[in-house]
Amino acid sequence: MKQLSLKASTLLFSALPALCWGNSIYIGYGETELTTSVGEQTLNLTPSGVSLMADFDVTEEISVSIDSSRYSDNVTQNNLIQVDYEVETLGAGISYNLENWSTYYQYSQYSDKEFSVVLTQNQPNSQIEAKANTHSIGLSRYFSSDDWQFSLYTGVHYSDWEQDSVIDAPDPDRPLETSVDEGDSLFVSLGGGISHYWSLTDNRSVLIGSFISWNELTDSGSAAISRNGTNVSQIRDVDIRDQINAFAAVGSESYGQVNLYLSVDVTDNLVWDVDASFDFGTDDNSTSWSTSVGYFFQ
Repeated sequence: MKQLSLKASTLLFSALPALCWGNSIYIGYGETELTTSVGEQTLNLTPSGVSLMADFDVTEEISVSIDSSRYSDNVTQNNLIQVDYEVETLGAGISYNLENWSTYYQYSQYSDKEFSVVLTQNQPNSQIEAKANTHSIGLSRYFSSDDWQFSLYTGVHYSDWEQDSVIDAPDPDRPLETSVDEGDSLFVSLGGGISHYWSLTDNRSVLIGSFISWNELTDSGSAAISRNGTNVSQIRDVDIRDQINAFAAVGSESYGQVNLYLSVDVTDNLVWDVDASFDFGTDDNSTSWSTSVGYFFQ
């Protein structure tokens, strides 16, 4: 199972609008890494794709944002296993800014699909689809000193997810194996950042910064809903324990994240951004990077 899925739905994509400033539109390209298991084999995936972000000021204190992204990858390992993977996200949020304080609410939808083909005879193929809805709220406090800015952040992220699995064996006498699992998780985040601003000319500047956060899992749960079309309540408990998918375990550990970013003014209305993030504190740490171009409305 993909190790990034629940993290992405809870934190990574909900944080995207943080780098999109008021009255602006950003289009970007990025790449991330994750792992998946097919039988006894573990494959490394590096899905890449495009993202779109927009932020609009409603008043001097209130702004709204939207974001969307689509990543994909295709991997073949040792001419034995082929995996096609796609992930899509869609989000919308609203923020309120007052002096050196900022608070926000963000809603995000996340979905991914993985189709695995074992390129040998008499081996089953599988398709796994996962969906998650995330609600996030957060509060930030900013401090400035000359060209330096410091920030403190706390947030809460609640996600509910569902995963559908289908295993199709080439043997016509072997029926499809299907399963449906559901679960939820609650993360509490604490973090802080530092950035430095250089003014090159009257209309040219460079911003470099970093942000580190710890995301503590405070509550999670999962339940097997059905197996081969039969409600789980009709299956013995030992079978439930054996068949619950590993997706539940993805949301069962806390983790940290470091983000580094660079923003350069290209023209009065055009800005170029680069950022990278690194997980730590888990057995399956992941990294991702992206670059984007933003246009500011006058």
